[in-house]
Amino acid sequence: MPREALLHAEGIEKRFGPVRALQGVGVECRAGEILALLGENGAGKSTLMEIVGGAIAPDAGRILWKGEERRWRSPADARRAGIAIVHQHFMLVPTASAAENFALARGYLGRLSRRRLGETVTTLARSLGLEIPDPHRPVEQLSVGEQQRVEILKALDPPPDLLVLDEPTAVLTPEESEGLMELLRSLAARGTGIILITHKLKEALSVADRVVVLRRGNEVARGDAAGENEASLALAMVGRTPEAAPQPPRSEPGPCELAIRGLSLLGEGGRRILSDISFDVSAG
Repeated sequence: MPREALLHAEGIEKRFGPVRALQGVGVECRAGEILALLGENGAGKSTLMEIVGGAIAPDAGRILWKGEERRWRSPADARRAGIAIVHQHFMLVPTASAAENFALARGYLGRLSRRRLGETVTTLARSLGLEIPDPHRPVEQLSVGEQQRVEILKALDPPPDLLVLDEPTAVLTPEESEGLMELLRSLAARGTGIILITHKLKEALSVADRVVVLRRGNEVARGDAAGENEASLALAMVGRTPEAAPQPPRSEPGPCELAIRGLSLLGEGGRRILSDISFDVSAG
């Protein structure tokens, strides 16, 4: 059975002063599909998604949402329609707790008791496979991976029809990245359309159904992920075959210039940031 068409954007143009950020670009995503939007830094990926999410108005082009042409007045307008975006730079209040950040986003702040709010966040997080050990802990004391879970939690309540993630694994460990990919597969299986903005080709190929490649504000490739490989996507992204960087001649290391032994550090609230780190750095 064909999947429901959620988003169809075509002919999108955007200029910032003399810079043409997008030049007639299109993108589409269906329910239950994972679309990888690829490109180098400055290719126009985030600008396109800011337009899809209502934060920026296009200069030209049109957006069809579930078959109806729409023009968002604001991100809140797009969110009410069913489009949620997890930004690369987290939009969290550092001194507020995870639960309070969630409440601010959902309009619950002041309406639920502290206990009820914590229970709501914990129950929702567990239902989605997101671990937030202490919902009342200030965000500034959470790891980067935990902060991202809070952002994703905000985006998934109420459940969106389309979830957009902008470079979500840029600051995650490999284990955290794989956990996120599992979550995306699970959400897609439930019918959520997902657009994953990334420049990590292996990651994109491991999870995406289709790929779209932007280069300097232009769409240069699109197709099924199964028909692509890292080499073909890299070629599309940069417009040429990447050349191997020349390797400098190797020499024996010189004397030790820096020696670190047993370095540990506690942050605010007694949270351990570094634990027994040791290494040497030699000249050369």
